[in-house]
Amino acid sequence: MAKGAKKVLISGYIGFGNFGDEAIFSSLVSYLKAKGVEVSALSSNKKYTEKEYSIKAYNYKCPFSILKAVMSCDILFSGGGSLLQNKTSNKSLYYYLSIINLAKIFRKKVVIFAQGFEGISGNKQIKFVQKTLKKCDLITVRDEVSKKILEDLEIKSTLVCDPVYSLNLPEYNPCGYVGIQLRKYNLMHKDFLNNLADAVLVRFGDKKIKIIPFEESNDREICLEFKKLLKEKKDDVEADVVNDTSIQNIIKEFSTLEYLVAMRFHACILGSAFNIKTTPVVYDNKVLNLSKRENLTYIDCSREDDIKTKIKDIEKASFKNKPIFNWNIFDNIIQQKEIR
Repeated sequence: MAKGAKKVLISGYIGFGNFGDEAIFSSLVSYLKAKGVEVSALSSNKKYTEKEYSIKAYNYKCPFSILKAVMSCDILFSGGGSLLQNKTSNKSLYYYLSIINLAKIFRKKVVIFAQGFEGISGNKQIKFVQKTLKKCDLITVRDEVSKKILEDLEIKSTLVCDPVYSLNLPEYNPCGYVGIQLRKYNLMHKDFLNNLADAVLVRFGDKKIKIIPFEESNDREICLEFKKLLKEKKDDVEADVVNDTSIQNIIKEFSTLEYLVAMRFHACILGSAFNIKTTPVVYDNKVLNLSKRENLTYIDCSREDDIKTKIKDIEKASFKNKPIFNWNIFDNIIQQKEIR
């Protein structure tokens, strides 16, 4: 690293083994390194992050480590993904806001990186988000809905697409395989898995089915349960759960899919990047908004839905032109020039 290189600290959902967040993080690290920046990150798995990305990592829970990391950087990148939300709890929202405020106390520049905003509730929490974001030097959002939400809070932002679109993807080589991507969700309808299994076997029972976890802690159990259901209903069905959930292998698996039924937002984004015929399974607003934007027939996993008919419509699924992520937006702040 060149002497005097700028130092960037990344704060996000890092080290938890979630494909979407790790893929975004990977793309950001690659961009920053290409700019000659010294990169560090707050991570839940310090050893893994340091080994995988060849950067300095700090324990995301340790107050002393957080303070040291912030004091050592020139610029904080917060994101991407949906960090600033309190759908699960206020704890996560306050954590990420506190990191931003700590950086501003020490007069660091702060970039909100390609975030999605759709799940902030409570007047106190909204005001805290509003007050914090107005201190930031550059705010970028990944979709029009997020931009409108911030406009309503009188916060200026720049629209980009999701950074996963910037990944260096292999050639798309569909082999007739069917991808099923599932995650745990507490409001899932009691008959959802059973009905989905029936629909998948009616439409794809003669094809090879790949069931793909995106995050070990939330996905593998339900993926194994779905495989068991398929086998119970049709013992000769060719269905397997993907074991290697590294970024590289998941991308490789997706490059072979002809069809995709997916819950996670970044599974749908990856389907879009390859233009796979996709039926999203909606469990939150970001997946719903993507489905509507792309005019895709979607399944609501929290309701009694006509899954067989909706999967049948998968043949009509087609994504618009693949967006191109504009990295140039961040060049000025990396070079420490003023942002207009």
